[in-house]
Amino acid sequence: MRQVDLGHHLVPPVMIFHDDYSIDEAGFRRYLQKLLDTSGVSSLVMNAQAGEGDSLSTEERLRVLRIGLEEARGKAKIVATVSPSPDSTAAAIRIAADSADAGADAILLMPPRWFGGGVNLVPEVALEYVEAIARAVDIPLIIFQLNPTTWVHYKLDLLRRMCEIDNVIGIKSVTADVAETEDNVRALHSLPRQVRVYTGNDIIMFYDYLAGVDGTLLGNMNVHPRELIEMFDAVKRNDLIRAREIHWQLAPISRVLFALPHLSFRSRYKEAARMLGIIESATVRPPLPKVSGEEKTKIQQALMASRLEPEKVFA
Repeated sequence: MRQVDLGHHLVPPVMIFHDDYSIDEAGFRRYLQKLLDTSGVSSLVMNAQAGEGDSLSTEERLRVLRIGLEEARGKAKIVATVSPSPDSTAAAIRIAADSADAGADAILLMPPRWFGGGVNLVPEVALEYVEAIARAVDIPLIIFQLNPTTWVHYKLDLLRRMCEIDNVIGIKSVTADVAETEDNVRALHSLPRQVRVYTGNDIIMFYDYLAGVDGTLLGNMNVHPRELIEMFDAVKRNDLIRAREIHWQLAPISRVLFALPHLSFRSRYKEAARMLGIIESATVRPPLPKVSGEEKTKIQQALMASRLEPEKVFA
């Protein structure tokens, strides 16, 4: 397997659309350069949930991946999200192989929707799925542990067994529970080789940092990357007072952006990024919902309460 260090902060860029829902390639490239110029950003994760990957065609996903590779050359690593379409192992292998051939440095492996039927009760199915992709490509894999509410939330024993597969170098841990994050960190850090745990918990990052995660793979990196990276660095140097200050500072916007329902998360943080001047359009592809006027007011007030201003977002 090709050895790759993805660093500590993996950002899943939001996708930029025109008003007719077609991809705004020029706007997307401008946004990627903003992320790439941000101190601490080590990798970009293309076609992730934050980037509305499941709303893109196979051809669009490959084009988005290639755009990321072109823009990131020499600046950051590129991780390709593999979300099988159709929902089969064969489709996942094809997408993974195409991504590797295009030049991706690693893969973020999403589960087939079928796993929502009780994958933790038939763990061998998940292990066979991961092993099949690992055999098909020579680049590292990151396992996406989805939120517990999705019904595709891998339990720790299954995660551990997945991470014993040679190509697997890490997980995106979405737990909504600090104790579970801590269990994941303790178990996976005890494996014979390095397996990194990247937090995907957009509200409790501070506590996940304290629990010992290796970095971030967060949608809200599209809104305030500098602050999240500074918080992580503060914890690493044991400046917990500063880290807590940042956590409290970001609490108002985090609570607004990630209030239920989950369906609105991407719409909200794209709107917040637009308000901050980070991206030029907050358009989402249907069926994702538009942000209502009431929600826009709440987002604007929360950004002010969190002291987030355009010129302060990127380093």
